Amino acid sequence: MKSFLKIVSAAAITVAAVSPAFAQNTATASSTATGKVISPLTITAGAALAFGTVVKPATGLGPYTITVGTNGSHASSTANSYLPSSPATAAAAFSITGEANQSTSIAVGTAGHMTMTGPTTGTIDVTLTSSKSTSTLPSGADSFTVGGSFSLPDTQETGDYTGTLTAVVTYN
Repeated sequence: MKSFLKIVSAAAITVAAVSPAFAQNTATASSTATGKVISPLTITAGAALAFGTVVKPATGLGPYTITVGTNGSHASSTANSYLPSSPATAAAAFSITGEANQSTSIAVGTAGHMTMTGPTTGTIDVTLTSSKSTSTLPSGADSFTVGGSFSLPDTQETGDYTGTLTAVVTYN
């Protein structure tokens, strides 16, 4: 029986010595999760970017630089390149709606450019200028305009040119 007590005592001492190995090996903590749901962005196109009717340079002259500002005004690097009876020039106009006081970024064209294509193989590369590159959407709405400029060489094919101007507004 003494042997049995010795064995039980040895086992108890071993269990006591090893007990710290069975100490708590996990811990738990809690945190909160928060989020805010905001209104989606919308953008609506208004007036189109219109360059009016321009006269290309005579052979051996030019190129001219044709510009429509973000306020719709037109300019040329030479006199008499715009026809007085021309359709009016205009900047493109866009309206934005979204969450009030949220910061947004505004981008126009593809890296600030667009291409207008003519009746056959002619193209015109337009460099775009936006009146704003950011907006904080005061009262949940804002607007901006887009003008542009292009080089008009004496070799430019005559005819009507059209293109698609894209504008992208993104929440920051």
